[in-house]
Amino acid sequence: MQPKIINDRTLAHIISIDLQKALKKTTEAILEMLQGFVQSEVYDVYDPNVYQRMHDTGEGGFYESWVASDVESDDGGLSGGRSFSSKIFSDAKKMAYIPEEFVHGSLFDENMTDLFGNQSQHDGGGDRTENLDKFIAEGVKNSYDWAPHPDAEFDYTEPRDYWSPLIDLLRVGFLNEIFEESMGVLGIKFVRGWL
Repeated sequence: MQPKIINDRTLAHIISIDLQKALKKTTEAILEMLQGFVQSEVYDVYDPNVYQRMHDTGEGGFYESWVASDVESDDGGLSGGRSFSSKIFSDAKKMAYIPEEFVHGSLFDENMTDLFGNQSQHDGGGDRTENLDKFIAEGVKNSYDWAPHPDAEFDYTEPRDYWSPLIDLLRVGFLNEIFEESMGVLGIKFVRGWL
């Protein structure tokens, strides 16, 4: 049952609830699209030979790390604000770190030396989960100093840009379409422009 609209504050509150719901649906749709690009641009381009992907097990992988935040209003609460936001990000805590198997890092330090002083041809630096989203998108060979042994070739060092296809879609108006569809699912007729 809809509350009775008795003043502009009540109306703003009712509208803000619907806007939050629409933003949540929009964010979920964009997250789903991003995960599709992670699948096609990151996972489908090669099969690793140095490590086993956690995505193959259904948990702990880069794909599974992508999440959406709750909708927040400009006043920091969940109701009554004039603007709302939601973030999509890679949550490093959702990724497995198994250094012995080179999953999202290794036992080697930044100097590519293991705990016993042995040199490695694999990447150094321990846990990579905090920056893995950047490492994958930009590639480690060209952007970072901790690339694998210079004579070794590893596919995972190449850039795999999963963001650009999504950004291209959003730039051509797909965001508007998703938001309008989200409003429609809630039963809200969305009209563009001024009356």
